[in-house]
Amino acid sequence: LFPSLVLFFASLLCCCIIAVTSGYVEGSRSTPHLNGPIEVAVPTEPHLRFHEDTFGVMITYNAQTYMNASDRHAFTTIDPNDFNPTNLNTDLWMSCAAAMGAKYSVMVIDHFSGFSPWHSKVSNYSLSNATSFPGDVLSSYMTSAKKYNIRPGVFFSFHNDWHSEVNNFKTKDPTLQSEYEQYATRRLEEVLTRFEGNNDDLAQVWFDAGVKFQDGVNDQISRVVQTQPNVTCHSCGTLSNTSAVSWMGDELAVMKYPNWGATDDLCDITLGSGGQYGEPNGTRYCPAHCDAVLREHYWFWQNYTKDTRHSVPSFMHMYYTSVGRGCNLILNLAPDPTGSLPDEDVERYIEFGLGLTATYRSPVAFEDSVVQTVDMTTLSLTATLGLNGTKTIPRVMLHIREDLKRGQLISNYSLSYTNTSGVVVPIATDEPQLTIGNHRFHTLGQGLLSASSITLKATFINTTTQAPASIDYMAISDWTSSEFDELWKLIDTDKIRQ
Repeated sequence: LFPSLVLFFASLLCCCIIAVTSGYVEGSRSTPHLNGPIEVAVPTEPHLRFHEDTFGVMITYNAQTYMNASDRHAFTTIDPNDFNPTNLNTDLWMSCAAAMGAKYSVMVIDHFSGFSPWHSKVSNYSLSNATSFPGDVLSSYMTSAKKYNIRPGVFFSFHNDWHSEVNNFKTKDPTLQSEYEQYATRRLEEVLTRFEGNNDDLAQVWFDAGVKFQDGVNDQISRVVQTQPNVTCHSCGTLSNTSAVSWMGDELAVMKYPNWGATDDLCDITLGSGGQYGEPNGTRYCPAHCDAVLREHYWFWQNYTKDTRHSVPSFMHMYYTSVGRGCNLILNLAPDPTGSLPDEDVERYIEFGLGLTATYRSPVAFEDSVVQTVDMTTLSLTATLGLNGTKTIPRVMLHIREDLKRGQLISNYSLSYTNTSGVVVPIATDEPQLTIGNHRFHTLGQGLLSASSITLKATFINTTTQAPASIDYMAISDWTSSEFDELWKLIDTDKIRQ
């Protein structure tokens, strides 16, 4: 915690830093000076759906599940008959996702192995050549996703294919390069065709490490974007201007901050400086994904690793550092060789769902029609959350959402509460008060004392369209109970520091 000292720094832009014992009372970094009004990248309908979904799961189940850990390297393959789930339970996969409140899912169709867990007419390294298992994992997954109202998605890795001896997009035999690119594109087409006619079923197409041979793939992505109105395309480069989302750069669910949803034309994750992600004047809207695993750090099932599972407080902390900084979170589910999920993993996923309900989904006061005023002369807004009476809460979690329909605009904000005597008390938060974006979480260590309302004052970007910023949602949760002690400590020890 900061010592009881106030440091004031004034610049020509009137940016200030104020540090007090309890934390930050307003943004201690500001948006870089922008010359005149700027054109702000605006999210499309697929982006807005992505934001609303907020949390998803990734099903990591492929040939690696049936390999020893020491064999999971190029160019190891399995006999298709070794892929033999004796208890395939895709309903359990999706029921665990639903128990956690996930809204979408992404199945790993292929990650390095080159194996197709469906009856493929394109590949002989698939379930079409497996006499031991007559089922179709992809079809079963799609059916279960629909049953549990979880939007399905698919994940490809074209850059590595052990069966085709491909490394970093290049075939071991250069004379086979063109043949491989055509083959990979046909596999993609075969999968995406399964979603045609299912309007709004497909949530996302995710390309691990992107796509370098774009001609054939571009045709497939263009077609799926036309037939699936809310699909997003992960790591697509320039393939999809209306649906692109990106990866934020680690697999630990610790989002950079400040976090701007706009980046460059390639959705380049390197855009930004220091701990920052994106830029307020980025040319393309391309929000970020934060990914994480249940068993640290195992994406695919591996025996004797159950002790590496994240605890409930640890997962709640990942949710705080990802979703709470405006990034979508996606968590893996790793079926074992039977095709089901280990009992201990199912138990933990259910515990995660209960934990999310207790921490982030049970506010004691909230408002989704926030009372606010906007001053376009000063590019500022004031929003107020009424607390439905007087609240005294020793430990508070504050949740804010920005209305992003006109783009991400808020660059700095401050918080205060009004007590029953009419005194305005500045609120010090655990982390800087800069961007808000899709979600912003703050723990308020000083709590609230006889508070009747909370006020947010923000400044926003001067845009060429003169678009006003807006707060879409404000809420507070009571984290006073001892059940939140460990989570509170994790947040305090791993918060953003200047």
